[in-house]
Amino acid sequence: MNAKRILRSICPRNIYVQRIISRLVSRRYYRYIMPEKDIIRAENNWAEKEDVVNLYMKKWPRFAKEINEEIEKILAVVPIYSTRADKERLRVDMRFCRFAYGFKPDEFLCFKMEKKAMPERREYISDIERYRFSSAVNSWLDVDVFMDKYATYKTFKPYYMREAISISKPTHFSRFLEFVNKHPVFVKKRVDRWGGESVDMVNMTECGKTERECFHEIIGEGKCILEELVLQSETMAALNASSVNTVRCVTYNTKKGIVIPNDFIRTGHDGVFVDNGGRGGIIIGIDFETGRLATEGVTMRGEVFTAHPDTGIRFKGYQLPEWQQMLDLCMEMSAKVPSVKYISWDMAHTKKGWVVVEGNYAGRFIGQQAAFGRGMKSDIHEVMRIIDTYI
Repeated sequence: MNAKRILRSICPRNIYVQRIISRLVSRRYYRYIMPEKDIIRAENNWAEKEDVVNLYMKKWPRFAKEINEEIEKILAVVPIYSTRADKERLRVDMRFCRFAYGFKPDEFLCFKMEKKAMPERREYISDIERYRFSSAVNSWLDVDVFMDKYATYKTFKPYYMREAISISKPTHFSRFLEFVNKHPVFVKKRVDRWGGESVDMVNMTECGKTERECFHEIIGEGKCILEELVLQSETMAALNASSVNTVRCVTYNTKKGIVIPNDFIRTGHDGVFVDNGGRGGIIIGIDFETGRLATEGVTMRGEVFTAHPDTGIRFKGYQLPEWQQMLDLCMEMSAKVPSVKYISWDMAHTKKGWVVVEGNYAGRFIGQQAAFGRGMKSDIHEVMRIIDTYI
């Protein structure tokens, strides 16, 4: 972060410096990707695949350990894989797809990679590739606003339509006390965590702790943002009332203006506060033109739903409210940071209209690809054709 500030002060808008930084960042993400010749060799012969995977497991032992932990973690919670007799074969292919294409284990399962040949696998945008895309189109000197949730809040405060504070050290207790006196029930998030991680609803009257005890417990996690609750509209609450059901709207600031090619919505289960796919949420694709839900609901565990399992609301055809207002707001916000050309906005609908939940400069492509059941690399290549890049 300090290096960024130094570079920004020396040459804040030097395109050549930004290109060098973008290339270095992109290269760092690809340091654990095997050469093309090994990918082709492995995809054409299963015995070769096992040998290639073993080779790179030994070559990159620390990264291999991380992959194995991710695989075991997700296989343990996905019912359809728990009784598989050929689980070791599945593990080999999951390791291969991580080394070859950059797919995380949850993407492998969510995209049904096991049933796809190499050309179709290549059409999907992996976790690694989204960073390459982000590095290519977003100024690395200007994404700081999205690397800290409180910095995002301060930048786009009028679009949040609610109060928020940040706390990180003992001297912030008076700030905390003033906030909780006004909002005894609030949302707590680490400013540097994503995917629903560290997001909790705190009720001061029911938590069984004093204000000071609660305060020290929160700052013990690191810097956090505390937000006034989002009270979603009846139309959105009908999907699931316990979670704030959010639309992921992705904006691309191109030479032809701001475009929004695909969106999806996430909804949680009954009694669950967060809607994130990584925490069991259901993902549904949206018809961009109308704001109606256009697909069945899917989860990262491979489940498919035609209707919400708790509320019974059928997904396909369900109309989201004030759709054009949501699109207009996202395009308006995107225009305020033109050097960050790719932004994922999480939006919630309330009685006041649409509000921002948060923004992300390098959002994953897992939601829209899983919801629509297809890889979207061709879509992104089309966007790249009309967008200024730094690589």
